[in-house]
Parts: sequence; C-alpha cells; structure tokens
Amino acid sequence: MDAKKSYPKKPHYHVANMSESWESRRKRLLKVREGFSESLRNIPLRYVEDVAGLSSDALRALDRAYQVEPVNIPRAIQYIRENLVLSVEDLREFAKPEKPGPKSGGKEIQVISASIAKPIAASFTPDKRDIQALAEVLMMCYPSMPKVSADAMAASDVMSEALRVVTATREAESPTMLNLTL
Repeated sequence: MDAKKSYPKKPHYHVANMSESWESRRKRLLKVREGFSESLRNIPLRYVEDVAGLSSDALRALDRAYQVEPVNIPRAIQYIRENLVLSVEDLREFAKPEKPGPKSGGKEIQVISASIAKPIAASFTPDKRDIQALAEVLMMCYPSMPKVSADAMAASDVMSEALRVVTATREAESPTMLNLTL
C-alpha cells in the first residue's frame, strides 16, 4: 500500500514575532477575534491565538459552554487538549471560574486559623538597637524608603515577629551567650 496518510488540517493562525508592535498585534488579534462566534467575541485578547488554534469541534464545544456562562479559557483549552471526546457539560464543570472566598463552608479558614494561633507570650519590649537594626534591613531591601518610614515600620506591631528575630539574633551573638556555651 502506497497510500499517503491524510491528517486533518489545523486552522492557520499567525504566530507573533518579537518585532511585532503591541498595536499591530492588538489589531491582528481583534481581527481574528471578529471571526469567532458571537459568544466568544468578548474573550480577552491574550487567549485569542489559543482559541483560534482549536479544531472546529473544539470551538463549537467552547462556544456552547460559553453561551451558558463564561468559563475559564485557559482551563477550557487544557480540558479540550486532554480529552478526545468533548462534552459541553464536562467542559463547563472543568473550566468553571473560581469564586473568590472560602470553599466548603469556610473549613479551610478554621484549619488555617488553628494552625497559626499564637501562644500567649510574655510581654516583649524591643531594644532600640534592634529597632534600628531592623530599620537598616528594611532600607537595604527598599533603598527608596525614607529613614523615618523605616524606623516607624520597624517599631510597628506588624513587624513585631521580625523584631523578635533580630533580638534573638543579637542575644545569641552577645559575648555573654558565647561564654555560656563554652
């Protein structure tokens, strides 16, 4: 048998090159998006090339899913690429946009809160040297930060845990601590 195999043609779409300006790329993507069905004409431009590269069956499935409700385009494309048989219902379920906030009745929040609960500690009075050392670290990390801001941030309640680390480090390096370990 000398017959050649025939593979279905993939839709052709332009691959952006690095010398293409954003404005020309934007115009090209808008033109490609105009060729989509009515429900897919409002997808973000960053997904147009990926959607344009889908087969006609995949485009129909995505279109039907998107007509019911918007779906997460990257997850929809992932589903389409991983599955030979396209079910619109499965596609919608797989690519359902995630809602912000706690899931499953807020159970995760309770678990997280319990895991980070702080024991009641003795009152901590930071040394001025430690506040100054922490302020210097902040200014090294954020060179444009004014000294006054770094000092205020270092002394704030938000930085109390970092200040405890600075204090513990200073105490561990102190000569009296070194003599105790000898």
